[in-house]
Amino acid sequence: MTKRTIFLPIFFIASVLFLLAPQDIILSHRMRFEEIGYPTSEANLANLRKACGKNMTVLMGDSWALQGVDPRLLGPNFISITFGGATPIEIYLLAKNRWKCAEWPKNVILSFAPHHFFYEDGYWAFQERIATINDRLDIRRDSYRLHDDAVYSLWHLPNLDMASKINEIVRELQLPSLYFSRYEDSLFDSKLKENMATYDDMIGESRGFYSQGDTTPDNLEGEPHEILKDFVPSPVVDENFDKLLKLLNSRGISIFFLPMPISEITSHEMTAAFRNGFIDYINKKGADNNMKVIGNFFTPYPNNCYHDSGHLRTRCSKIWTRQIAPLMP
Repeated sequence: MTKRTIFLPIFFIASVLFLLAPQDIILSHRMRFEEIGYPTSEANLANLRKACGKNMTVLMGDSWALQGVDPRLLGPNFISITFGGATPIEIYLLAKNRWKCAEWPKNVILSFAPHHFFYEDGYWAFQERIATINDRLDIRRDSYRLHDDAVYSLWHLPNLDMASKINEIVRELQLPSLYFSRYEDSLFDSKLKENMATYDDMIGESRGFYSQGDTTPDNLEGEPHEILKDFVPSPVVDENFDKLLKLLNSRGISIFFLPMPISEITSHEMTAAFRNGFIDYINKKGADNNMKVIGNFFTPYPNNCYHDSGHLRTRCSKIWTRQIAPLMP
């Protein structure tokens, strides 16, 4: 009996069950077939219960911070609640809907790569776990009001084809077809053991930190040159950043912003207009919302410290964490 003969009936049965199964059952098994972003985000959702208490300092932001700041080097009262692809939109929705404390932490340190103020790549992978229906409707309405397609497509525009509209509906409803091919692959190559090991480490000793290790690609590339010309924040992201800052202030939390270091190649590609635009933007938000900046903007780190354009290797994340430790609130 060939592998194909064995696979076909399994494929048919699994496909039918997958299409008929309730979404929550499918999602409960996503550890078997999802890439690393799923267990890391699930771990830090679980870690939210630890991000409470008057002595706690909580780092919240995207994957540059997730892989670049090691809480184990910053004392027992420091925890990382960071997510791959996160913009201020996701962190606001998370803080509003999922983060519950009897006593709020003393400090929150926010950290987002500059492109996460105008480029949205985390909402669709994360929204079903943090956003209510009303949240999604609000963001869609805001997108039309502000003529901003960073999150939702603007359907009235003539250049948007039907395939794009259907794809957006599928992502909005989190239909099983999003996971279908990966689920099929997991029948013979499950990621459960690897993903659960990552999850267990992050909710345990690592306190929200994740590392890809110490490998560096032979040909490291910086951030795409076209996005480093001018810093122009998305209006929808900007409004949600304001909401996040207002929410944290209302809870009596001291707010800080941590700019992460950048590779030499990214620094070389970045224009002065982009650099100054981001610095001015964060400083203005800080002045308006009582948010203090930790350290310097755009600290250059050697290219061999990076896995890619922005994620630090383990060795360099420790160097960076020790460098900023004296500046921590």
